[in-house]
Order: sequence, then C-alpha cells, then structure tokens
Amino acid sequence: MTCTWVDCTEAAAHPQIGKDGKQWAHLCQAHHDQLEGHIKNGEAKHVLSAWVRAQGGSKKATEAMRPEIEKATKLFGALIEARKKFDTRGW
Repeated sequence: MTCTWVDCTEAAAHPQIGKDGKQWAHLCQAHHDQLEGHIKNGEAKHVLSAWVRAQGGSKKATEAMRPEIEKATKLFGALIEARKKFDTRGW
C-alpha cells in the first residue's frame, strides 16, 4: 500500500486510526513524522492542513466527512429555526 498523502508514492507503514476506530489515512514514515511533529508542537493550522493532505486532499477529506457535515448542517438548521420562534427581532 502507498502513502495516502497527496502526491506521495512511498510505501505506507503507519495506519492512522480515528477515535471511532476507522482508518482515515495510511502514511509513509516521512509524513507520519511530519504529522506527529505538528501535533507535538501544538501547531493547529499545520495539523489541520496535514490531516487534509494525509487523506489525499480536500476533495477526498470532504467526502470522508460527508455524513458528519450533513448531521451538523441539519443540527444548525434546527437551531436556527428554534431560535426564530423566540426571537422578537424578526430574523
């Protein structure tokens, strides 16, 4: 298996498993070390960027997150509608 990082063709040796138990990426040593370095240093911007690249890019990352995005969209819609019932400013 090759590394899932955008444009990487190195052999992958480090599966990345989420809290839900699902594998979200499979990284080569160099990209694994890069991601770990960003995490250890608390570099949030770089961690998020690496997380997207590790999944193969933004399109693939978005597709992988689609169920969560849809749930959040419905929740926010419901919250807005509920607020409209109690808001006297006339949304």
